[in-house]
Amino acid sequence: MGNTRAARSKDSPATKGKPKGAGEARSKAIKPKPVNRHANGTSFKPGNPGGGRPKVPDEIKQATRELSLEAIKTLAAVMRGAKTRPAEKIRAAEVILNRAWGTPTQSVELTGKDGGPLETASLAPAERAARIAEILAKAGV
Repeated sequence: MGNTRAARSKDSPATKGKPKGAGEARSKAIKPKPVNRHANGTSFKPGNPGGGRPKVPDEIKQATRELSLEAIKTLAAVMRGAKTRPAEKIRAAEVILNRAWGTPTQSVELTGKDGGPLETASLAPAERAARIAEILAKAGV
């Protein structure tokens, strides 16, 4: 018989009624691999000493620290540049301030109905989790 694909006609039972190329598009689609997320929102288990961000080698830290002054001077030049767009000046100023003073903290006040305390004691665990998720979503967290 040879090549089975070439032997099929356009009206063969395998292709009849399907849009042209429909099966091929599905088989070629890249499906993302599922990520195992834990309650803490990361793929690392809590308390796992081997998890987390890898340690930066001391040589890399030293090299980047030696370039810090030059980087600040570059940011200052961008911030003060006559031809620099306002958005770039603002971003450079933010980076300088964040390095000098740290990023500002954002406070979020979570309250219950009419500004009262959150009432979760009488809720079932699933209801409590849904309520907390709703509150966090409204707060943008």
